[in-house]
Amino acid sequence: EHSVEITATVGFASRESMAKKKMCSWLPEVRFHVDQGCQVDLLKGHDGGPVWTDSEGVLVMRLQLPAGRLKLRVWWHYAFLQESPHGQVLHVTKEWIGGLQKDVIKNKLVPRNFHFFATFVGAP
Repeated sequence: EHSVEITATVGFASRESMAKKKMCSWLPEVRFHVDQGCQVDLLKGHDGGPVWTDSEGVLVMRLQLPAGRLKLRVWWHYAFLQESPHGQVLHVTKEWIGGLQKDVIKNKLVPRNFHFFATFVGAP
């Protein structure tokens, strides 16, 4: 089965810091191989993510793919998170991810069924 190497960096920012065009926190770069249909935990190997005190914010992913670089942006608010046994989950489909809207028809950047999940533990 074909495997693709991807490099990813994940950043977190509040609405206030984004207005100043500044990210609050960047996690160290992660490299991993993705097989078709595979899920990847971008925090694996990290000691969790930042402690977040705001009720909303933006998650930014910088991905280095074989086809080039891609920057994805997802705004979130605790009101939109779904309860799960592991915390509160943000589930976003490709159409709602900043950086992927133009790829919805041709599916050249990521597969048609691409989804983004983020789990928030200890939500306020």
